[in-house]
Amino acid sequence: MVVQGLTYSFMLDLLIGSQNLVADSFMMALYAPGAALPRTIAAYTPVGEIVHPAYTAGGKALSQPAAPTVTNGVAHMTFNTTVWVPAGFTAAGALIYNATRGGRSVAVLDFGGAKESSAAFTVQMPPAGPETSLIRLA
Repeated sequence: MVVQGLTYSFMLDLLIGSQNLVADSFMMALYAPGAALPRTIAAYTPVGEIVHPAYTAGGKALSQPAAPTVTNGVAHMTFNTTVWVPAGFTAAGALIYNATRGGRSVAVLDFGGAKESSAAFTVQMPPAGPETSLIRLA
């Protein structure tokens, strides 16, 4: 089961200062239908990850369109949209994790079911903003 949201370990990591959203490197790994991705997942795991010639284990590096900022009392940040070309695989969810910090988890994304693409597999990230960013703290 895939349960969308910031992971519990990421929320704790923010409070104790063990993840740096500006200086660290982040990745997105894709998971097959039936994979277990609860919000309690603490770190990247290859268990349930897609296995396909067009997909590299561990996923793809993420970039940020802008540095984290505060707007109307909400601290927020997001990542850029990520595309796998070619594709030809099916995914039901994704894990965003911190590659700099030993694979510590950040967020689980639920695709709302199995999504298949033969040409390009795109994970559209939400736009930056206090009501829309992937990571928001108020």
